[in-house]
Amino acid sequence: MKISRLVLCILMSFGLVMFSCKQKSENKDLQPTVSRWSEHLGITYTGQLEGEFIMVKFLSAEGVDQVKGVYLLPENRAVATLDTFSIINRKEGVWILESDEFSGNVEYTGMIAKDTINITISVPRKFLGLFKIGKKTYDLEIYPFKDLRTSVYEGLYRKNIFNSVKIENDVEYGVAEGYWTTFLADNMNYWEILGKGVRETFRMEKLPLTLDLYIPENCQLQQRSLLVLVHGGGFYVGDKAEPTYTELIDWFWRKGYVVASVNYRMGFKLSAKSVERSGYSALQDVHAALRFLAHNSDKYGYDPNEIFLAGSSAGAITSLNIAFMDDDEKPESCNAGLFLKDMGGISESGNTLTDKFTVKGVVNMWGALNDTTIIDDDEKVALLSFHGDNDQIVPFSCGRPFQNVGGKVNEWIMPEMCGSEVITEIAKRKGWTAQLVTFKGFDHMPHMNKDKSFNANFDTIKRVTTTFLADQLVEGLGELRGPQICSATDRTAIYSIDSELASAVNWEVEGGFIRLYKGNEIDVVWYSDHIDHIVRATVIGASGSSSKMMMNVDVQQ
Repeated sequence: MKISRLVLCILMSFGLVMFSCKQKSENKDLQPTVSRWSEHLGITYTGQLEGEFIMVKFLSAEGVDQVKGVYLLPENRAVATLDTFSIINRKEGVWILESDEFSGNVEYTGMIAKDTINITISVPRKFLGLFKIGKKTYDLEIYPFKDLRTSVYEGLYRKNIFNSVKIENDVEYGVAEGYWTTFLADNMNYWEILGKGVRETFRMEKLPLTLDLYIPENCQLQQRSLLVLVHGGGFYVGDKAEPTYTELIDWFWRKGYVVASVNYRMGFKLSAKSVERSGYSALQDVHAALRFLAHNSDKYGYDPNEIFLAGSSAGAITSLNIAFMDDDEKPESCNAGLFLKDMGGISESGNTLTDKFTVKGVVNMWGALNDTTIIDDDEKVALLSFHGDNDQIVPFSCGRPFQNVGGKVNEWIMPEMCGSEVITEIAKRKGWTAQLVTFKGFDHMPHMNKDKSFNANFDTIKRVTTTFLADQLVEGLGELRGPQICSATDRTAIYSIDSELASAVNWEVEGGFIRLYKGNEIDVVWYSDHIDHIVRATVIGASGSSSKMMMNVDVQQ
C-alpha cells in the first residue's frame, strides 16, 4: 500500500517530464525538461497503477521545483480517504516524495504522449526497513480525466435563447378538394361573411394545403420539439398568419421550438351536415400536415414524437379532435349520402404519407367537442385549456355555439358542444395532466380588446403555456436512484437515472469522485473526510429539454 501511494504521487511528477531518460541516452540533444507546475494545477488525472484505479490532482506549486496535491486509491471501496503529497525536484530523473505514507527518493523512466502518460517507477526495496536490497518497479498509465457531458441549452423552451429564425412560407403539405383555405374577414359582420361564403360554396376545387415553418437558427439540436398552431375562425374565416398566431410564433421559436402554422380547408353551406363536414375536413387536413411534418422531421430538425398542438376556437376544436377522434368515431354526416361523397378516414386525405407522430399535449384556447365520449382511456394527452366563462360563441360548459347570433339560426345549423370546463373534468377523472385557466366574465377571444389589441390575458396565456409545455417535455425523464447511506464497508456506490426517455445525463459529484461512467449510471467514490456529499444529475431528453435532480448522501466512517 505504501509503495502504491508513493507511485501515485510519482505519476504526478512524471506529468511534468516531456520525454524519457531512455531518449536522452540515445540523443544528447534531448534533455529532460520540466514544464511549469502552474500549467497542471487543477487538472484531475485518472488511470491505472498495476491494474488498479488511481486519481491524482495538483493543488499548488512553488515555482518549477515543488508541487503539492492529493491522490486517491479507493481499492474497490465506495468510501475512501484523499491523501496528500508533495514532490520536490532533486535532480535529473530523481524526485523526493513526501507524504504520510512515504518519504524518500524515487526514480522514473517512460514516455509521455499527447494525452496519455506511461511510466515505470522504481522504488528502493529495504530489508527489515533498514538496508536497500534492490528496486521494485511499477507500471503507471494516467490521462487527464474527461468529464463526459452533453451540451445543454440553459433555459431551453422556457426562456428566449435564440435571436434569429429561418422562415419557410407556404410549404405545401398536400392537396384536397374544398372551398377555400384562407379568408381574411377584418371588419366584416356575420351576415357579410356568410353572404360572401354562400356565393363561393356552389362548387369545390382542388386546393393546395400549405403551412409556414419557423426554425430557430444557430441551434445544434437535431431533435427539437415541434409546436403546431391551428388558427380559429368558425371553420369559415382565418389564416395561419393572423396577429394572434404571428405573436405566438415569435414567442415560441425564440425559446427553441420549431413552429408550424397551418392553413386548412374552410367553408360550409347553411346546414348542420355541411358544418360537420367542414370541421371534419379541417381535421383531415391538420392530420395530413402532421404526417408531412413527421415525414420531414430529419430535414427540419425536430422529433416527431415531441409534438404539441395549439389552437383557438375552431383551431382548438380541430386540435382536440386530432387527439381523440378515431375513424370509427367520425360524424355520421361525413359518410356517403344522396348527393355527398364519403369523406374517408382521418388519414385518407391531403396526401398519401403514412409517417407516425405523437402529440404530447394540446393547448385548447376556447375550444370544445361535439361528443366527449370520444375521449378514450388509451388516448392520454396533456391538456391545457383557456376559456372565458361568458363565452357566447363556443360554450364554456355545454350548449349550442353562437348564442350571440339572433334568432334560431345557431340551433338549425350548429350541434350542441361541450367546452373546456367539461373536457378538463373528464381528463382529470382519468388521472391525466389537465389544467384550466378561466377568464372570469370574458366572452370569446378573451385575449383581445374590442379594438383588436392584446390585453393582459394574452400575457397569461403565453406565460402559462410556456411553463406547461416545458413541463411536459421533462415528464418521464426518470428519477435519480442510488444509495443514500454509504459506509467504508460498501464496495460500490452506483447512481443511475431509471428512464428510457433520457438521451443523456450530465453528472456532478460534490465530496466524491466519479470512478466510472456506464450509460446513464455512475460509480462514485466518496471522500471520507468531506462534510457534504451530493450527487447531481442533469437529465436531457430527446428534444434537448433538461431536468435537474439532486440527492444528499450520508457517508459514514
